[in-house]
Amino acid sequence: MIHWDDLTLENSIKDYEFTKRVFSQMKQVVSREDFIDQEAEEIFAYLKDQMEMISFGDYLRRFLFHQLGEGIAFSDLETSDYVEIIFESFERNHAPFSFGQDVVNPKKHIRRWLSKDIVSRKTIFVLGFGLSMTEKEVSDFLTKVIKEEDFRRTDPFEAVCWYCFHNQLPYKSAMELLHYYETGSCPKKFVTNWNEVMDILSLHIQSKDALREYLMYLKYIYKKDEIISFAYVNFERLYRQCQELICDLYNKVEEQDETGKVYEPEDIREADIERVLCSGIPYTKKGNLEKISKSLLNKHISSHRMSRQRLNNLMHHKATLERFDLITLSFLVCSQIHDVDEEERLMIFLDQTNAMLVKCDMDELYPVNAYEAFVMMCLLSFDPLETYSAVWELSYSQEEL
Repeated sequence: MIHWDDLTLENSIKDYEFTKRVFSQMKQVVSREDFIDQEAEEIFAYLKDQMEMISFGDYLRRFLFHQLGEGIAFSDLETSDYVEIIFESFERNHAPFSFGQDVVNPKKHIRRWLSKDIVSRKTIFVLGFGLSMTEKEVSDFLTKVIKEEDFRRTDPFEAVCWYCFHNQLPYKSAMELLHYYETGSCPKKFVTNWNEVMDILSLHIQSKDALREYLMYLKYIYKKDEIISFAYVNFERLYRQCQELICDLYNKVEEQDETGKVYEPEDIREADIERVLCSGIPYTKKGNLEKISKSLLNKHISSHRMSRQRLNNLMHHKATLERFDLITLSFLVCSQIHDVDEEERLMIFLDQTNAMLVKCDMDELYPVNAYEAFVMMCLLSFDPLETYSAVWELSYSQEEL
């Protein structure tokens, strides 16, 4: 039985009320007397039935309904009404329906939004400009609906978006500010010591001039590109550790089978890491992982599967490195720590992963996010990797527990 009173996870996790509520729910699950006998089943049931999930499409409808004010019933509005409301708002605000690409059929695009359970961060920012959202409204979509971190204010794009939403500026202003970021020169002297006020930017960015200086700080002093490179270095380090761990696992199996084959870390490829992490996920006839849409956890962790294709793209820097990539490989490494108890293993994972995420300019672990709650709970099981695979396997079962 897990003794949660000995853990101080609240000190490692952001202090939001809804974060505390989710953390409390997690504690209840892993503290049950029968958790040790049904670890995968308990975690799966929690993720599927107990974890508070907010459908993006439903939340967007509610948001629009409240924007309309009194005088109309929620049940009176059809999908076509919401499509028109969104379309007219985007037209009125001269906002694009997508960043970086043309949308041929905007109304069809809007219908797709309304049917989604989860969307990308960029979609939230697109809607922010199209629907004239405030900073708080966009923040709620980020943290409570798609359950990711709040504005990444060391990201030039998101810093500009934050400033525009904070001051109710249009999309055109955002593009002008981003153009300044791309073309601006480093000032001879910075008026503000931005390194000291990163946590209270709103008190120091009260004008466009202040924001422009901050953008130059990000470009020339903070050097985001170097931080991104550092994140890839950490990913490659974790990748090599996974190769070594899987090599050891393979060699133990070979010793038992007495075949005499000896694996070296360089023999471990992307497909091997996929096979270890995704052993509970069925494969198609073509040898690819079955579609996530067939999983009962599709709404919860739809984009968080470590496939061999993604691993290959990341190793060749052909894909954008995300938090979940680092978290997943860190989980795999920590899952093989067997010389400590479950609580200490989780604490090692939290300490090491949070330290890495912060250095990579990413937010710490966030248990409101279903996938992050999932790996944390698995680390409190007897065999984390086996539990991880078993939960995935259960999610592809058609039987309701």
